[in-house]
Amino acid sequence: MTHTRTFAFQNGGADSPVYVCMEVGYNVTFALHLALHNFPFDYHEPALEIMLKFEDAASFDLQMFFVEIHSVCTKMEEFCILVPSVSRINPRHTNLLLNLSRRPVFWMHSIVFLSMSMQFLMLLVFAIPAADVADRIGSSFTLILTMVAFRTYVVASEPKAEYLTLLDNYINYGTLGSIGICIATALTGEGAVNVDRMFFWLSLPGIVVYNCFYARIARRLWQEMPDELAVADGKWASFQYGATLEERLACDCKSEASAKPEETSAEGGNAGKGGIIHTPIHETYI
Repeated sequence: MTHTRTFAFQNGGADSPVYVCMEVGYNVTFALHLALHNFPFDYHEPALEIMLKFEDAASFDLQMFFVEIHSVCTKMEEFCILVPSVSRINPRHTNLLLNLSRRPVFWMHSIVFLSMSMQFLMLLVFAIPAADVADRIGSSFTLILTMVAFRTYVVASEPKAEYLTLLDNYINYGTLGSIGICIATALTGEGAVNVDRMFFWLSLPGIVVYNCFYARIARRLWQEMPDELAVADGKWASFQYGATLEERLACDCKSEASAKPEETSAEGGNAGKGGIIHTPIHETYI
């Protein structure tokens, strides 16, 4: 629900200013294209473009002074609302950036931790004697099939994209590493104890380094996210971008009262006919 309060114009001379107030309410549904390359650490800046496109739009100066976000918007399970920002393109075009980011904790606990655990469980294959190649291959295949089934669950639950996300790359490369360990255990025989030990000591640090590399990327992306907006239940979070409405109206009344009639007439063009166009003041509530 977007509620816009627009103080449209001032009509009259400098001695008798008259302000006209118009209130309009909108029920709006927005569609947003999300960039998921860093999923589940994706951060988005959806922009609401507010433009004046009527005949006298050139005489107006569109400015946004207040943005209020209700606490209901901050209770989403998957996303968190961040502090919004305003970008003024020109006097008739303003963008409101409603910054939001995904909550990655669920994906870290439910997906990343389980995938990392299965990678380390693959090392238990080396505990089977090197002579028992069939048992090693059977155990490895069982774990790999488990990882494939887990990957199917992840694909069904994560957002669909035409490219691989950060989470997709982590799971895919981890699965490829596990397949490599399965092949390495199958190549060893009864007399290849030293080779088998070498494969183990190559696989262990490889898995550790790979997971540390992913953890470093995830930590950097997490730290780059702005602070989450905290709003008490039933309350509004207010953000001011410039002078308050009362200050703006008081300033305009003083400037109009101190202006000379001829200067006011020259500025408005036809002030005597009540045609002075005043700077509009916009308040947007979301």
